[in-house]
Amino acid sequence: MAPLRLLQQRPPLLLQAPQRLPFLAPRRGLALFAAGLLCAIVSACAAKSLNDLPPELRTASVVSQVRNPPASPTQRMVAEPGGVSLSGVVNDQVVGKVGFRFSEASEPTLKNIDTPVVVYQLDMVSVREAQRKEAEQSGASLSLPEKPSIAVLPFNNMSGDPDQEYFSDGMTEDIITALSRLRWLFVIARNSTFTYKGRAVDIKQVGRELGVRYVLEGSVRKAGSRIRVTAQLIEAETGNHVWAERYDRELADIFDLQDELTEAISAQVDTELAGSERQQAHIKTINDLGAWELYQRGMWHYYKNTKEELAEARRLFDLALERAPEFANAYAALAAVAYANAIRGYAVDPAANLEQGLRHAERAVASDDREWFCHYALGRISMLTGESDRSIRAMEKCIELNPSSAQSYYALGYALFWFGRAEEAVPYVTRAIRLSPNDPYIWAFYHMRGTVHAHTDEYVSAIDDLKSAVQAKGDEVWPHLVLVLSYISLGKNEEAQRAYNRAVEIKPDLSTTFFWSVSDTLHPPYAEKMLDALRKAGMPEE
Repeated sequence: MAPLRLLQQRPPLLLQAPQRLPFLAPRRGLALFAAGLLCAIVSACAAKSLNDLPPELRTASVVSQVRNPPASPTQRMVAEPGGVSLSGVVNDQVVGKVGFRFSEASEPTLKNIDTPVVVYQLDMVSVREAQRKEAEQSGASLSLPEKPSIAVLPFNNMSGDPDQEYFSDGMTEDIITALSRLRWLFVIARNSTFTYKGRAVDIKQVGRELGVRYVLEGSVRKAGSRIRVTAQLIEAETGNHVWAERYDRELADIFDLQDELTEAISAQVDTELAGSERQQAHIKTINDLGAWELYQRGMWHYYKNTKEELAEARRLFDLALERAPEFANAYAALAAVAYANAIRGYAVDPAANLEQGLRHAERAVASDDREWFCHYALGRISMLTGESDRSIRAMEKCIELNPSSAQSYYALGYALFWFGRAEEAVPYVTRAIRLSPNDPYIWAFYHMRGTVHAHTDEYVSAIDDLKSAVQAKGDEVWPHLVLVLSYISLGKNEEAQRAYNRAVEIKPDLSTTFFWSVSDTLHPPYAEKMLDALRKAGMPEE
């Protein structure tokens, strides 16, 4: 058996080790490592058990020390914290046979032992090298889990200041914690990813060893009062970059900064991973897709937002539920389709559409009440059915479950505006924009904030946001319509007419009939103001 695998076992023979073969490690992990090393020594010497070893080896010491501080100066000399040491006579017998290197450390004075003992310390670098070689030789790799998977490698401290190590390590741990709250994502635990700390790594190899589809890595550099953090998301199998970003910040409160950067990075990773999964699912044939991939392919169509694409999204979500009848996200996605059909005026029977959407949303929450997207779907549908308390509570629950969800902040802002609390909406929508500047719905974020500004007569701010919405997605009619209102309110009639003409290009049948068919999406006083401006721009009555 290979030495590495021996080190991972605790054979019964080790439970009967003589008392004069001491273990000074109070922690189970390193004590078992030392025990495994004894097993490797037994194997290297071709003995069946400890009692079959020559007397000089049976009385030799193998010591592991992890106490901090050590119990006594003697112990500190025998083994450094986190180290494993052998006496010289053991080292002479096993050198070259156990797959690791030992270096001569000292001749400590040991209690009750008069004769000087040469101590050799285990070279932990050689352990990692042996682990890597064994993995490569065996071709060992973990199979990918069904859902998306990611490993967050320790961020490199590039500051040249060891005192900054706690910041890079702390941020890595916080990102792992934040991503772990995403129920749809499989996240490798901190203790596994930190074994790569300080090493030059091959991302493809990390993906194989940890069994993940994606790897997040980054660095931290401090210069004076400023700090720069870089992060990049990589597809492990191909080495392709999915996303990369650089964050430059002033170094004020270190912990506030760490929280801010952690939230920003985890939110972006959430968005980019979901986008990558949708793209991966889109290029496969339907027969090759599992429930999760059918769901992701459906989301790809859902974000297109046309009547035909929403119908295809619904079909795929139904297929996902055929393969996984309790798939909560698929029920939530069906509710989201119902919401989109209602808000865009696509539903043939609006009342039946909302009733069905509400039923799907309630089923989603019943299937998994810890999944933020289920509460998101319930909150959006409840908004359209006029249940203000239920809608706002659901959106607040989204944020509680996933504080990095830009969609949740946007939806809560939307709900507050919907129920006549426009002044409270802006901070939430602003938070959404900050968390996910590349979101597929970023146009909607800007449109919502611009709409709130227009509703509160802040037309200059409204125009700035609405222009950003148009720049992000120019074929959506509503930002142009709110621009008409904003320009007319400022007396800029030519700009208002251009905005209206563009709206007609997008929707040639634009009329008051269409407007009233979807006016439920607007707060009543605002709807009247909006309609008056559109009539001035030339919108026909039918």
